Amino acid sequence: MVTVTVKKQYLKRLLVKKVSDSDLEEALSQVKAGVDSQTEDEYSLEVTGDRPDLLSAEGIARALKGRFGVEKGVPHGFFKPSGVTVHAEDSATKIRPFGVGAIIKNAKLSADDVADLFQIQEKLDLTHGRKRKKVSIGLYDLRSLKPPFYYRAADADKTAFVPLKSDRKMTLSQILRDHPTGIENAHLLAGHKQYPVLVDSAGEILSLVPVINGVSSAVTEKTTDLFIDHTGNDLSALNTSLN
Repeated sequence: MVTVTVKKQYLKRLLVKKVSDSDLEEALSQVKAGVDSQTEDEYSLEVTGDRPDLLSAEGIARALKGRFGVEKGVPHGFFKPSGVTVHAEDSATKIRPFGVGAIIKNAKLSADDVADLFQIQEKLDLTHGRKRKKVSIGLYDLRSLKPPFYYRAADADKTAFVPLKSDRKMTLSQILRDHPTGIENAHLLAGHKQYPVLVDSAGEILSLVPVINGVSSAVTEKTTDLFIDHTGNDLSALNTSLN
């Protein structure tokens, strides 16, 4: 079981149908997202491990729409090649061999949207990604970056950027040694002298893969175009997570 937190009013707004709290809670249990606990404003839901599509409020609402007859059938995506390239170098793929990605354009993100986006990233990293070992996810504000992108290994002591939840530039070694997220995930890069990074054409470091992203391309409510990357050691798992 995985615990997911969703705001009640946000979920109801996504559902696009007026339902009572009791009917909603009964339907949640029927779509494998039963209520574990709740406050006046939020549900804490327990999602079964076979339903990664329910790790976000949007996914839960999609399942509920079928239950309440609002919208049925498999949702159809309208996708096309982005024209954006990620050049993967051998130095990085020897450490973390596979990568997939997508670009989302013209998004309109509220504070709830951003929080939900980060939650599904975290939950997928934890569960489907086996704590980032099998799959890790990066989310970036595309408009702050310059494609194409480069996936390469970098010198741990000479390469530096400002990571999320920090206000100072840190080398890759310092991040793994001193940053809380770096300390937590340092074991994923143990034994390597160089570490994989994702870089844009202007030399901006997007992330230390699979540990932490940089602040310069952080997703906020002002973000309209997103770049999503997934790296790991299982191509099938990466594509499932990206979908």
